[in-house]
Amino acid sequence: MSASPIEPENPLHREHQAQPAKPAASRPNHPSGEPNESQVDQPAAEKLMIRLDDLLKRLGWVESGGQAKVFIQDGQVSVNGQTETRRRKQLFVGDLIECLGQEFELESSFFDCY
Repeated sequence: MSASPIEPENPLHREHQAQPAKPAASRPNHPSGEPNESQVDQPAAEKLMIRLDDLLKRLGWVESGGQAKVFIQDGQVSVNGQTETRRRKQLFVGDLIECLGQEFELESSFFDCY
């Protein structure tokens, strides 16, 4: 019997072998993955956030989100000494909020009951 010649493998004829997807934990910035470097370096107190309209409601300074919207858009609220007209403004620990003659400094203990 004669042996058939062995042909060299042609890379163009290889079937494409799909690589398995990386697990979510190894992908940066993936919602179910590990925190990225900027998230790891942040102290826990700096990650705490509340939106301005939600803060006004929680403090009892307004009775509803609609009332918070009106107060904020009318320029009756200031954050860190500057008038703030964005009701969804993100507030962090250390921010000073003033509204209708009242002041409140946001502290990490404010978030304890969340």
